[in-house]
Formats: sequence, structure tokens, C-alpha cells
Amino acid sequence: MSPERKLRDAVTWHVRLGSPDAGEAEFAEFAAWLESDPQNRVLFDRVEDFDRRLADAIVEQPQTDSSESWRALRQQSRAPSRIRLSKWVSGAAAMAAILLILFTLGTRAPPAVHYATAVGQSRTVRLSDGSKVEMNTATSMSVQMGSEKRYVILDRGEAIFQIRPDRDRPFVVAVGDRQVRDVGTVFDILRSSGEITVAVAEGQVAVGPISDAEPIILGAGDRIRHTEGTNSSKRDRIDPKLVTAWRSGYMVYRNVPLGEVIDDLNRYFRLPIIVEPGELFLLRFSGVLHIRDEAAAIAQLTGFLPIVAVRASDGSIRLRAAERKH
Repeated sequence: MSPERKLRDAVTWHVRLGSPDAGEAEFAEFAAWLESDPQNRVLFDRVEDFDRRLADAIVEQPQTDSSESWRALRQQSRAPSRIRLSKWVSGAAAMAAILLILFTLGTRAPPAVHYATAVGQSRTVRLSDGSKVEMNTATSMSVQMGSEKRYVILDRGEAIFQIRPDRDRPFVVAVGDRQVRDVGTVFDILRSSGEITVAVAEGQVAVGPISDAEPIILGAGDRIRHTEGTNSSKRDRIDPKLVTAWRSGYMVYRNVPLGEVIDDLNRYFRLPIIVEPGELFLLRFSGVLHIRDEAAAIAQLTGFLPIVAVRASDGSIRLRAAERKH
């Protein structure tokens, strides 16, 4: 698909999501469009930035100008972002002009740099602004350090972000159908199995959808879990010290369902751990697991819960209920 067509699609989504008729079906379709090409998220973000710049340029025109056209444009600039842009792109010529400007802006942007870790691997990435990103197992992300915005796309996995404050260049992490805006702090983001978890160790971050909806502000010890493609988000509290616990090779659990624990462990080990269907998923576990040693983690689970581990012929580990002693 040509760059012009991709930009046109980004502008179209920018306008569609601003409609009062936009509902869950539109947001689900939008999420699928974002996931279809990593470049789509970058282009959509640039469209929103361009729209804000357009509004600022209109408002900043000399007040001595009394023409009806400038008065009308100033009025539009105070309207919600996407409604304003929809008026600008109503004609084919205006759309072509918008796309030309966006394409020009796009060519000035620095190239994105891609980073990835394999299963069981971790990596520390030091960014040009002095910020640091610690990538956990099976993680993939792209980083673009622009003159006006620092931008990361977390495709999958988990990372701890330690951000150097810069009011002139906000730091934004796009993950699934959510984005996290930081002003200088330490926080962890996990994207796994259709869920996004954001936890803050220090400072504050704003978490919200890609649209202009009001974000949720998280402080130290706050955590939010969001199911992708829905409006479902749950907020709770966590010990700030536990946010970055995985760096030391351990995970700490407090009354967590076994199914959730196994989902975590399967991100670290190549040979999967499978829980037999039934009530085992609902067993609750509290304790500390060694995430660098699969045998040690399994031994800890079987030592605390009424389960046994069996090695299958395909190399996987299967957990089943332990036989009750009479």
C-alpha cells in the first residue's frame, strides 16, 4: 500500500473516532487496523499531532484580522480535535493538501529502531535522551526519538521504563489499544494474552485509549489491567518494590490463580507448562517463584499446592491434581 493511502486511512480513522456515533464496533475495527501494520500507529499519532498544530496556528493568528474566514477557523479550533479536522478534509483538494503536509512531516521524522529479546532473554536499551528501557523475556518494541516527541511501540512482552524528564518532549508508549504518557518516572508495561498491565514504581503516568478520551492517572503503587478491544480496565494497588521484581529473577505472588501464574511462567521457558482442565486453574498461590529456573519454579508450585508435575513425551510439563491420601 502506498504511503499516501496509509496516511489517508489514518486521517479517516482520526475523523471516525471523533464522531459521537462511534461505538465498540468502531474501536474494535480500529484496533485491528492498528495491529495490521506497525506503521499505522505511527501515522495515526502524526495525524493527531498535526491536528493540534493546526489548531495552534489558527488561534495564534493576529487578532486584528477581522475576516470571517479566520473567525470561523478560530471557532473550529476550539472544537473537539477530530471534528475540527473533519471540516478541513471535507474536500478532495483539502485532503490532498493535508496528506502532502503529513507526508512532509513524516519524511523529517527519524527512523524507528527495533529491539527484541528471545524467550528467556533480557536486555537493557539506553536511549539517546538518557532514558533506559529494560526488556524482559520474549519482548519486541520499536523506538523513535523525535525532536518533539519520544515514541515507543511495545508490540509484545514486558519492559521497565526509566524515563528522563523532558517537558518539551513527552515520552509516549503505545501498547495495543492503549497509550501511556510519562513525564519522568519508572513504570512497567506487560502485554500478554490479550491483556495490558501498567504498574508504576515511581512518579506518575497517564494511561488511556488512543482516542482523546480522558486518561487515567497512575501514581507509585498503582496498577491497571486492561483487556484489549474492550472498555474493561481494573485498577488496584501493588507494592512499588514489586513492580520491578522480575529484574532480580523472581516473581512475587499474593493469592493469585494458578492459571495466571502459569501464563507468566510460560513467557520465560521454551518448554510449556500445561494445566489440566478443571478446577486447578482456580487454585490460589502465594509465594516467590524463580523465573530463571523452570525446575525450581515447578518444585515450588508442587510444594505449596495439591498438584503434581508430569513430563510428557513432547517435553512439556503437565500439572494435574495430586491423589488424595486416605
